[in-house]
Amino acid sequence: MAKTAKKEAASRRITLIGICLGAALLLGALNLIQFKPLLEAELYSRDLRVRFGQTAPLSPEIVFITIDKPTYKDILSEEEIAADPALAEMSTGSWPWRRSVWASVIQRISQAGAKVVGLDLMFPTPKDGDQELLQVMDQEGSRAVLGGTFEEVSNAGRTSVQLTLPAALASVGAPEISKDNPAGRVGFVNLWPEKDGIVRSADYRRQFQDIPAVSLACRMLEKAGYADRIPADGSGILRFAGPPNFNYKAIPVYQLFVPATWDKVFQNGEKLKDKIVLVGPYGNWSKDVIRTPYPNPMPGPEVHLAALGAALSGSFLHLPPGWAPPSLIVAAALLAFLLILATKQPILRLVLLVFISLGYAVLTFFDSG
Repeated sequence: MAKTAKKEAASRRITLIGICLGAALLLGALNLIQFKPLLEAELYSRDLRVRFGQTAPLSPEIVFITIDKPTYKDILSEEEIAADPALAEMSTGSWPWRRSVWASVIQRISQAGAKVVGLDLMFPTPKDGDQELLQVMDQEGSRAVLGGTFEEVSNAGRTSVQLTLPAALASVGAPEISKDNPAGRVGFVNLWPEKDGIVRSADYRRQFQDIPAVSLACRMLEKAGYADRIPADGSGILRFAGPPNFNYKAIPVYQLFVPATWDKVFQNGEKLKDKIVLVGPYGNWSKDVIRTPYPNPMPGPEVHLAALGAALSGSFLHLPPGWAPPSLIVAAALLAFLLILATKQPILRLVLLVFISLGYAVLTFFDSG
């Protein structure tokens, strides 16, 4: 009887070891072929780390100035509107505003001593005010950046990538957005989602056919003197400073030109000195929202702010090297095998395995890497 019992126990252990080995091989194969449910689970766990794990610190160097509504007529007094052409244009109720407004915005921020000002805006076709915008970009181009974009265009069954530059700078062409031209004044504003439609990474540099292009955030960092903070491989998985609408303070753009708010909010420009300033649309009216790891959509400019902040602080989510997943699978199988040898009690094995797994999950969840 005793020999039979020992034989049965040994047989059960061999069976369990076989199950562990088979499970490890199956998981390894699924990982190798990028099995969709497994990949989705990995992305979901990554999103949880972004939402509930370590956040990127709010950089004191970054200032966010917003176009939070298409007209400020209901906020500004008649005297304020009459006193400044930029405020007068912001109160017409006609969006988009004349491009001379953005010339005034760039000039006001640059002359206050900002390191750089970037506009998360597109000016693709010639419009009234381009000449004023070009003049200011010629004067302040060493610390001003406008948005460009790359779009896929299909023609006769063939797909090509088309570069769209601000109309005021279009005559210069691709060099304006090229990483090989440090004096360039354009960065692409494209944000590329993964297959599930969620934007998790920032592309700081990207090759488009024969154009080695830089993003808006990349160009701003370069002009601010932080080129060394840009990821060497040109991209990074973002840690955000907070959920949508709860990170960088949004300051309405009209406050740049109202004497009272210029004094109170900006302290006559002192609050902009040596800052990295992003100007962009904000609020439901603009329809510029992006899906990120957070449940609610994020305003597009906040993703560019995250790209700036993550680079300045090095707050990227780092993935394990390629050999790590198969190694973890082998380690898990080995752990299960050792637990089988260490105890004959199935419940105790399960409890120990769960506790060890939870401990590993907690350590990786709050890891700073």
